[in-house]
Amino acid sequence: PVDELVLNAAELNALLHGDENLRETVRLSFNDGRLRTKLSIPLESDIALGPWSASMRGRYINGIAEMEVGLGETGLAAEFVSFEVSGKQVPDWLLRKLQEEIQGEDFWASEDVQEVVGQLGGVEILGNLLILSPKG
Repeated sequence: PVDELVLNAAELNALLHGDENLRETVRLSFNDGRLRTKLSIPLESDIALGPWSASMRGRYINGIAEMEVGLGETGLAAEFVSFEVSGKQVPDWLLRKLQEEIQGEDFWASEDVQEVVGQLGGVEILGNLLILSPKG
C-alpha cells in the first residue's frame, strides 16, 4: 500500500515551480482548510445583463481566489468560495460566472491531470496541509 502524500504550501509550490510554465504564474497557500491563489481567468463567453449584452472574449479577470478542493463524481473538484479583485469581493453572480469559466478550462481535462486524479482516493486540506490519499 502507498501512504498519503502530505504537503505544506512551500512544498506544493516547489513541486509546481518545477514546471517552467507555472514558475512565474502560480503561488498557492492555504487558509482555513481552503486553497488560496492569485488567478488570471480568461473570459471566453458572452454575458447578458438584462437588455444589454457584452462579449468577454479576449479579456481576463485577475484576483485572489479561495477555493474548496476535493474529489467529485467526475474527478478533481475546485469550487470558488470567494474571489477578490483590487481588495473587494466580487458579487455572487460574477463568482458563479467565474466558476463556469474555470470549469471549462482544458487544464482539468488534460491527460496529465486525469492520470494523477485517477489514482487518488481523496483530496483534503486540513489547516495548512494538502493531503492526497491513494485509491484503495
